Amino acid sequence: MEDDNWSEAFLSMQENELEQHYGHRWTLHIKNNLVDLTSNNKQNGWKDYITTSFGRFVCSQCHHFWMSARVSLLFHFCSKSEGGKVNLRVYRQKCRNCTSEEMITATFKRDKINEVLMRLITRIKKKCYNERIELGPHFHHLEITKPHEVKFCEACILGKCSRTADAS
Repeated sequence: MEDDNWSEAFLSMQENELEQHYGHRWTLHIKNNLVDLTSNNKQNGWKDYITTSFGRFVCSQCHHFWMSARVSLLFHFCSKSEGGKVNLRVYRQKCRNCTSEEMITATFKRDKINEVLMRLITRIKKKCYNERIELGPHFHHLEITKPHEVKFCEACILGKCSRTADAS
């Protein structure tokens, strides 16, 4: 299951990158109903991060498949004295090949999951632990040559798609 891939990868990375260095254990939860942080959330220490990655989609109706370099991912994260918590929403896309209104969730290769999580962990180190971070090779921007199909993108439909988010 895709959620397990994200959770397992995050568990391993947080142990090496956060728990060993800061003594805080972080957890990741998939929440497909995640919305914008409220001012109350922000006052309670929650921060957000939106990024993009390559993902693969397969329509359950017509079995059409496609790749997208602009799958939007929204993270909310917060550090507390007892540990840290991360919530993730993966925005979905509709199939353009059939008339189905179903929103389809992307699957990701393990290396793409790791790249996204390393960017997130770097953001956590900077925002929660005040670490001075120099952007490394996992923070490159990719030139997207195909047009982004706004009417099929859940993030665009909800006004949350960031064309400036870092794709890799």
